[in-house]
Amino acid sequence: MFNILKEILHQKKRLTLLKDAQKKTIPAGFYYPISGEELLKSSCREIMINKLFSISDLTKDLFIDFYLQPIKTLTELVQILPASSEGEYSNEGGLIDATLNMVITSLKLSKREMLPLDMSSEDRSDQNSFWSLVVFYSSLCQLIPLINQFEGEYESGNTWSPGLVIPNHPYRFRFNSKRMNAAYMLSKTSFITSRLIPFKAIEWLTVQPETIQFLLPMLSGSSNPNHEINQILKEAMTLSNLDHFIKPIDFYEKNHQNIGLATSSFSQHLIVDTVNSDICPDATIELKSLIQPSPLVNSADTELLLSLLEK
Repeated sequence: MFNILKEILHQKKRLTLLKDAQKKTIPAGFYYPISGEELLKSSCREIMINKLFSISDLTKDLFIDFYLQPIKTLTELVQILPASSEGEYSNEGGLIDATLNMVITSLKLSKREMLPLDMSSEDRSDQNSFWSLVVFYSSLCQLIPLINQFEGEYESGNTWSPGLVIPNHPYRFRFNSKRMNAAYMLSKTSFITSRLIPFKAIEWLTVQPETIQFLLPMLSGSSNPNHEINQILKEAMTLSNLDHFIKPIDFYEKNHQNIGLATSSFSQHLIVDTVNSDICPDATIELKSLIQPSPLVNSADTELLLSLLEK
């Protein structure tokens, strides 16, 4: 028994050394793919996950399936992409930081409104967890069109398509120098969105048909702009300092030359001001009251949630 255990530990050590050796041989400007669990383990992101759990009104199992798994999937698809070439979210990982800020702010605002507004307070209370999930998916997908800014490349020279493929080799990225039409970007955005929302969640939401009737048009970009959820998303954009991303398709078309041609080199020259992953306390000064750790959930809960995803 001791020999078997010793051999297992020896094999794990060899695998660790091999992975470390692979990381050390990556050329400058390339990044080694990181799992969603690791990318979400910064202290600020753990605070966000805790906050989401506390306001989701779901059990841990449902929270993992409906909230945490989609976040993990999106995180793995975009890795450390920034949200823009300059400004608050231009750091490595800025796209995920911006998305988490957007999500937590939207959910906080929705709790204030108690959706849907045209129902009695009793009915709204009964449907709260359903509509919170609709707000979550709607806000989670708001910044997905920004992925279209980027093109990626593996160390081998093969193409990596950010948002479409989880990288499995060292990669680098740059702002796209090719002009893409809105139809392609909308199609790509819809495809990425479809990967994030679990079928089990759709099935769960159909218990309240009104939620699906809003969510599906929202995800396809054709929802009523005057709907209360769209108003919440717009306000969340402002509070998260993302106003200029409210209409990302128009933003691309009108400002393509400023974004797409901002650099012709790959990622080693893209990030001038590299910031570590714990940027949230500085990046969300106006949202401090929204992202404090919940007294109902501690770091052990976060570790448990993340560890369950690894299985």
